[in-house]
Amino acid sequence: MPRLADELGIEAERVPTDAPFDVRAYDGIWLVPGPLVSPSPWGDDRIDGATGEGRMGGDDEPGASAAFAALLRDWGAAIVANDAPAIDRFLDPGWTLVGTDGAVQDRAGFLGLVASGELVHTRMSAELVSVRVHDGVAVTLARGVSAGAWCGAPFRDEEWSVDTFVRQGSGWRCVHTVVVPASR
Repeated sequence: MPRLADELGIEAERVPTDAPFDVRAYDGIWLVPGPLVSPSPWGDDRIDGATGEGRMGGDDEPGASAAFAALLRDWGAAIVANDAPAIDRFLDPGWTLVGTDGAVQDRAGFLGLVASGELVHTRMSAELVSVRVHDGVAVTLARGVSAGAWCGAPFRDEEWSVDTFVRQGSGWRCVHTVVVPASR
């Protein structure tokens, strides 16, 4: 399986720390495995030990919430239209989905299921809860409902969705989606 850095065409560098785990930076974004505990293992304010929130990137870009709410709405409309080429316009070639059942699906597999009619969506709503933009990477958190039919069997899931987007040219494409069940 190719490394994320290779798929995105960016260089990863090991961040020198005395932390007991491997920390890597991708275009200035720090990836740290697992939750952090206070105080920060670096002894500074790069990571808030209480919340685990990073302080490496800048604040959200002006208008980011409105822009990503519209992007999620338009992506959801493409999914409800069951239009694989329209859905693909929102996806990076290396996109992967971790579904509510924990299964991992790649872009080609997901689009194939939509194109074949095995996966049909009748509803895809997403209320944007937050968006964090760090240079050319954005992470969204949304809560919504996904409904339709899988191999003819109806489904309806209330879910949380975390999407990671990268800026490509003048737009954003999703590289990873993780969906988890939401309590009703």
